[in-house]
Amino acid sequence: MSAEESEALNKPLTQAIVVEVVEMLVARADRRELALRREKRRSTIWKWGTFLFMCTLAPLIFWGWFGQDSSEPVQVISDPIRTIALTGKGGIAHVAFIPISGSIDGDRHGAPGLENTEWYVENALKLAEKQENISAIILNITSYGGDAVASAHGYRMIKKFRERTKIPVIAFISHYAYSGGYYLALGANEIVVDPDANIGSVGVIMSWFNTASIGKVFDVGEVKIATGPLKSCIGQWVELTPACRAGFARSIDVAFKGFLGAMSDSRDIPLSTLIKESRSNTGRSNGGTFAAEDAVARKMADRVEDEDQLEERIAADIAKKHPEFKSVEFIQYDMKLSVLAELSGATKKSIQGVSRFMDALSSMVNARAMMRAE
Repeated sequence: MSAEESEALNKPLTQAIVVEVVEMLVARADRRELALRREKRRSTIWKWGTFLFMCTLAPLIFWGWFGQDSSEPVQVISDPIRTIALTGKGGIAHVAFIPISGSIDGDRHGAPGLENTEWYVENALKLAEKQENISAIILNITSYGGDAVASAHGYRMIKKFRERTKIPVIAFISHYAYSGGYYLALGANEIVVDPDANIGSVGVIMSWFNTASIGKVFDVGEVKIATGPLKSCIGQWVELTPACRAGFARSIDVAFKGFLGAMSDSRDIPLSTLIKESRSNTGRSNGGTFAAEDAVARKMADRVEDEDQLEERIAADIAKKHPEFKSVEFIQYDMKLSVLAELSGATKKSIQGVSRFMDALSSMVNARAMMRAE
């Protein structure tokens, strides 16, 4: 092959390679420019997104820390859950519908929270008292009970409120009111039970996790140095002595007699009768639960009505007392917590749930005991 032929054959190949390299470099430059544009766009979006997020979050944080209205931490839902027309032409009667659900705990002077029943009940009643034409209050109770002391405080709070204001307070048991839940209901003027609801479980209990018998088998225990024989009664690895048991029984008896005293006063049942029944298998104060009709027959409640029947009866009573009113509005109340308080309450509830689960699984935690009306 001649030199001319070789050059002719190689020339197109060389040009093709050059063209390919040039195209590759151009494409690489295009990709780099495109990447830079994308990065710039992402940076701009991130900056504006952060700015908008902070503009949204900052007011919430500010409101969470400083914006809670401490004077009215319970709110009135704007739309009535029900309105019943009356024959008058004047004002509108206001009936507060206050839900009380879940565990009964807390302190009336404690921090506001989702499980602070004392705080919630007191502030809900205060707000109801401020409403124009407030004619009645319905406490819609659905609770298994809770802390014995908080239940007693709630009972006295409700009783003192309706005695001071003369505003009728009706405890409506829509699902169940056991132990501390029933304790709260005793503070009302009357107790109404839904046909399918249950009430009762009157009593006080104290319990804790104990592994003393297992410790004896495996020679495992807990060392405690205390100032007296009753100072270290409670412990996961501590055997309950007769003296300790007697001391706890005395504490429970005091709380239980307070419960029975409230029941005697509210339901007009002699205290001696309730004390006697607490030791029987058929009494009202032995920890048993009762269906609606049975509870009324045993004088533990006043009547059996569903929610609609209760509201219609209340409206009829208001119409008799205030013939000028043109309607009755049943307004639901609810907690009004700051954002941080809501998050704190939800987080606390989750942590408590995990803690209770871990306590049940772990054999290395310390035992605790509290008097519970549940």
